[in-house]
Amino acid sequence: MTNVVNALMNAKKPVIFVGNGVRQSGSIDLLKQILSQIQVPVLTTWRAADLFLESDPLYVGRPGMIGQRGANFILQSCDLLICLGTRLDLAQIAFNYNGFAPNAKKIVVDIDISELNKITTNITPIQGSVGIFLRQLQNDLKSVTKGVWTLRAKCPSWIKWRVHCKALHEKYQSRLVEEAAIQGSKDALSLYRFLKTLNPYLKDKIVVLGSSGTIAEVFFQVVEILPGMRIINTPGLGSMGFAIAAAIGAHYATGREIICIDGDGSFAMNIQELAVVDGLQLPIQFYVINNGGYVSIRNTQDNLCEKRHLGSEIGGGLYLPNLCSMASNYDNIEYSCIYNYYYFKPPNNSLPALCEVGVDTRHQTVCRTKTRRMSDGALQASSLENLWPFLSKDEIKQAMTF
Repeated sequence: MTNVVNALMNAKKPVIFVGNGVRQSGSIDLLKQILSQIQVPVLTTWRAADLFLESDPLYVGRPGMIGQRGANFILQSCDLLICLGTRLDLAQIAFNYNGFAPNAKKIVVDIDISELNKITTNITPIQGSVGIFLRQLQNDLKSVTKGVWTLRAKCPSWIKWRVHCKALHEKYQSRLVEEAAIQGSKDALSLYRFLKTLNPYLKDKIVVLGSSGTIAEVFFQVVEILPGMRIINTPGLGSMGFAIAAAIGAHYATGREIICIDGDGSFAMNIQELAVVDGLQLPIQFYVINNGGYVSIRNTQDNLCEKRHLGSEIGGGLYLPNLCSMASNYDNIEYSCIYNYYYFKPPNNSLPALCEVGVDTRHQTVCRTKTRRMSDGALQASSLENLWPFLSKDEIKQAMTF
């Protein structure tokens, strides 16, 4: 463990990458105690997104192949990356272990040896519980000469690095909605703008997200974590049909009101469960994003399949229920619809409700790696620091320079 302390002492640009294993090990408070001492910038995975508020001075984003641009710049330019309880799956490393944090010494802590063995680049693997690791790290930090960490945390270069990371995150987040608007239709409601409008009303709410397609991707790109928010999602398997049943379960587990955000295609997978919500009058507010089917699949078909839409839209072999007609069959579920964010009204979870949100059917998820087909037919994704829509080489270089 002293090697970890030494790595921290010698790092100029350290980052801690936090996954859901920290929550599962019951070590959230312990991690925050250590962070308050060492003052190192923090990135999170989707599953760990609600562990840090947007306002936390150490929090600097959620990286990935569909991530936040500033977070990716930080990840790709750090010189020490300590990964705690995150699987480093293909979406996090953009299918390229060699290109993941290429300039960093990587210390990866995971309880599952198979997760460590799959990583094909040079790392320092530590198999074991994140909780045990953090308790040992805390003890090792205490053994260091008194006052050293106070001086290190206040070191001008570390202060400058923290300020640089926070500024990068805020700079590119402020551009995100406008960046998305350029790619979409000017006449349709942007999913980015809708979620940004909904965001302030998610304070102190349990939010259940459907699967890990467009809805989850955009949510974790644009939404800021506010006090009291708890997010339930399933990026591990990304199972469509997850949201309605999970919302019911979340209510019974907590007794609280629930906001559920799901896509029209995913919502239809378990739509019969609305009978439970209706019959028991559960306080669940559903926001069903109507993008005309499976927009993420259509985008893949546009990019790699010569725009042949099969099974991804109405008229292309996909059939979805009319939500207004369907909701009318239930006595206790109030139906409403939004096709312009100006008519948005704050959620009221005291009774079950279903709000259909009609968004741009030509939606493009921005700040993502772009996959292209090579001459031999192989697929290759762009690097994590080079997200689409592509920036100039000069801007990327400037963002990566510290």
